[in-house]
Amino acid sequence: RFLPFQLKDIHQENKVLQPNGISSDNKESCVILSDNSLLKSSLLFQAALSYASIGDQVIFICTGPFLAKPCPVSEMQPATPLTLECIKMVYISEPSGLLQYLCELHTKECLPCAVIVHDIHHYASHYTEDTTKESSLIKLLAMLEDTAGFITRKKGDPCHRMVSLQKNFIPKNYFKRYFRERWDISLGEGAGEYFVTDNNVPAFRSTIHINENREIICDNIYRLPQAREVEIDSNEH
Repeated sequence: RFLPFQLKDIHQENKVLQPNGISSDNKESCVILSDNSLLKSSLLFQAALSYASIGDQVIFICTGPFLAKPCPVSEMQPATPLTLECIKMVYISEPSGLLQYLCELHTKECLPCAVIVHDIHHYASHYTEDTTKESSLIKLLAMLEDTAGFITRKKGDPCHRMVSLQKNFIPKNYFKRYFRERWDISLGEGAGEYFVTDNNVPAFRSTIHINENREIICDNIYRLPQAREVEIDSNEH
């Protein structure tokens, strides 16, 4: 959806990772953890373009217009008039507004193939003395899952869901219940380099950077050694 995986790149248990593309059989669910706003918005919007390439509507929820234009990912679905037309930007600034929108989404005439929420932690910031940020966020994630499930049953086609979240907002193990994929963005070893790491086990990592044309380049992708996988898993708690 947002990284240009190739058939030859990764082998896992004698099976080859499928190339980037949209699954027609299973609902996809993914969370991106990062404090880098530009990378988060860029990867999420690239995913929206990938989903929109099938000609179906994608709902992209955020607090307001992007402060900076998202960077495209090299070798991925480009922005075209058709894909941009299929992406519906929904601006919700009030923290309590997301829950209400999700409750009403299944009643819309045009049901989406994907629901994407940028910085979902913003909408969990209205917790009170009787609720914690953890319980507030879990409520949103559960509603998003239920909404996508209802749309899937009503349409007969998968409704995918994807969110981004600030690092360390809540412990990572909270996400295991709601997302099949959990990607963590961190600073790489070189200048301007970033690691995009899959927090599942076995774990995979991609090294990316933004070039002079403001394009995200995927330099390589590889499976982490066993010792690193254990370290990532232990850091989820």
